[in-house]
Amino acid sequence: MNALVFSDKWLSKILEWLLVVVFFGFFAMVCTLVVMRYGFGTTIVGGNEGVTVAFVFTVAIGAAVAISRRDHIAITYFINFLPLPIKKVAYIVGLLLIAFINVIMISYSIRWIELSGGAAWQPFRFAQGYFQAAIPLGCGLAVIFCFNKIALTLGGHESVEHVWMPED
Repeated sequence: MNALVFSDKWLSKILEWLLVVVFFGFFAMVCTLVVMRYGFGTTIVGGNEGVTVAFVFTVAIGAAVAISRRDHIAITYFINFLPLPIKKVAYIVGLLLIAFINVIMISYSIRWIELSGGAAWQPFRFAQGYFQAAIPLGCGLAVIFCFNKIALTLGGHESVEHVWMPED
């Protein structure tokens, strides 16, 4: 079980740093594009598309990391009044529902990529499937984090005293 705790924290930290790098990259690209467009009347070919792709990957991976950190959207008003054993069941059921929705999204996105992923995306001339892969990647990571949290909760390594992160 300690390996599961370690892998959960390790994967979460790596993805958080990846998000920081990608977010900084597309922020710098947006600033560069604005200066070039309004200052010099030119642009970088594919710059806007690159920013869009970086944003989509950031959102997809960030949603999965939010599950690991218990920062995902949740309405906890009623759950907070439940006794601890029932609260644990509610937390696990919530994670199972999140995992189920993400598995459905993976299924739909794979069919979507099969249909349109082979077409070249201008101006990069790469197959669209490379960019569309953000959806099954993010959803797959979300499923992994859901099942990690379920295993950690059942193993007693994850407290359900506060089911989701309390607001500041």
